[in-house]
Amino acid sequence: MKGIKNLGFLLIGISNQSGIARGIVKEDFVQEVNKFFIDKYGFDDFFYCPHHPDEGCFCRKPNPAIAIISRYKYNINFKKSYVVGDKQIDIELAQMIGAKGILIEKDAKNLKEVVDIIKRDFDD
Repeated sequence: MKGIKNLGFLLIGISNQSGIARGIVKEDFVQEVNKFFIDKYGFDDFFYCPHHPDEGCFCRKPNPAIAIISRYKYNINFKKSYVVGDKQIDIELAQMIGAKGILIEKDAKNLKEVVDIIKRDFDD
């Protein structure tokens, strides 16, 4: 992750956490995990949607509400941003906001390959 940060990118986590609405996961646990990513891996922030998929909320990926919130909080230029994820909804989010999407296991096998893809793209 340092490679991405050295290029001047922010690391913002966005996740769907319907386990909270389902009563499977406590919200404090999700917040602890997010804090771990911030402290251990250098994420700048972490946002999550706690709603059940049937609620139809605007913050659940691939809907763009959380991305838009992060955009205004951190002055993010989506056209120069990447959405990296392991599900098709992550790529759909990228398309909705005008960012580039990188799908783990299709475009890249691991985070090192993600960093390499972004570095190559950044150098062009």
